Amino acid sequence: MKWIRQRPVEILLFFSILACVFEGACRKWIFREVNGPITYSLYFAKDIIFFAIVMLPGVRNVSRLQGSLKRIFSIALPLILVGASISAVRDINFVGSLLSFRALIALPLLAYFTLPRLTGIRIEKVALVIGALTMVNAVLGVVQNTSPVDATINYYTSGSSAAAFEQSVRAAGTFSYISGYANLATVGCWSGLVLLALAAGRLSYIIAGWTFYLSSLVCALVSISRGVVITVLLMLLVLAISGKNVLGKLVKGISGLGAILLIGYAFNLNQSVAQWTDIVLERHEASEETIEGRTLGPIMDIVPATELAPGGLGFGSEQVAGVFADTGAMNLRLFENQFPRLILETGLIGFAGFLITCSGVLYVMLKARKYVPDDGHRMICVLSAFLVASFFFTNIAFNHIASFFAWIIVAVTLASLPMLSSVSAAGKQYAGRMVNAKS
Repeated sequence: MKWIRQRPVEILLFFSILACVFEGACRKWIFREVNGPITYSLYFAKDIIFFAIVMLPGVRNVSRLQGSLKRIFSIALPLILVGASISAVRDINFVGSLLSFRALIALPLLAYFTLPRLTGIRIEKVALVIGALTMVNAVLGVVQNTSPVDATINYYTSGSSAAAFEQSVRAAGTFSYISGYANLATVGCWSGLVLLALAAGRLSYIIAGWTFYLSSLVCALVSISRGVVITVLLMLLVLAISGKNVLGKLVKGISGLGAILLIGYAFNLNQSVAQWTDIVLERHEASEETIEGRTLGPIMDIVPATELAPGGLGFGSEQVAGVFADTGAMNLRLFENQFPRLILETGLIGFAGFLITCSGVLYVMLKARKYVPDDGHRMICVLSAFLVASFFFTNIAFNHIASFFAWIIVAVTLASLPMLSSVSAAGKQYAGRMVNAKS
């Protein structure tokens, strides 16, 4: 109870993460036939709890990083609002516009205003929470992967059964759909690698880090998502080359993977991993899509979207929930990729604001690396920037799980840095007096 009184910010942050991970489970298994306020409450619970952090007192004199974010947002967010307003003159989808405003405006501002409240948070604690939830979802995903498609455990929130490739179900874990589960796989990978970056020879960190990383890889494999598997593997490489003594880290990483393979062999687990890998490769070969198309497609689609509606077709029009409100069907409207959909929602002006937001935040995260004294936190800056960049590129504007995790990681990474925690003594005393006064 003493810890709860002293660190209410951490409690709220952890509960917001729990609300995000278990929202889909509540909607598809507990309140499956229920619509209305309960559904909306579950959907927005993570954001409401995240917003509650802003209501708590924070420290003063944080650092230059928050000032950098302020300058970026003061340019980017007004551009998004102007573009959205121009597009809204043509048409507005009220359901979709609420979700777009949340992803493009509200969450970046929440991340900015939570920085003084989260200052000094130990990123290891956040990694432990996310890693534990990833382990739970890895076990659940394996069960789903080997269960019948129409089994209760494989329901989607929409009421339909799970997708499958050949005889293997594409697991969704505790999430409403596969996309949320895939996002957890990459965030769970981040949590494991954060612990490895900060291990400094501590066996507990090393064991937990590798356990979380392997759990994330299992999640990626049983979701049968090619891009997610590639991202999880790339993140390990990013961690290895982001700090000092790259060769030494690569040797340690290879040694760790070798030890894991031996353990897997001893418990007869390697065969299952090989089978899941084969299924992912088979799906890749059977698909008409190419890696080049998946990576260059979002950029190539900018041209036709611009020719179609440089000023936008209507704010909120491209959100799947907005399409559902209009048509009663959970479908995309015109484009699949994020960039052209953003242009149709906010026009080129709003799209420019989005690009400034993304590039500016990544610049701040990489810039912070220069002022951090220890190699572990420097590696985390690069690792977090890589993960957030993948969210920015893929679907942060139209996936509520991706947008939540992206801005949580931005806020937690920056707030946990030693240089950000070096607030003045007066600021610490002020925060302490405020907490005591409220308790």
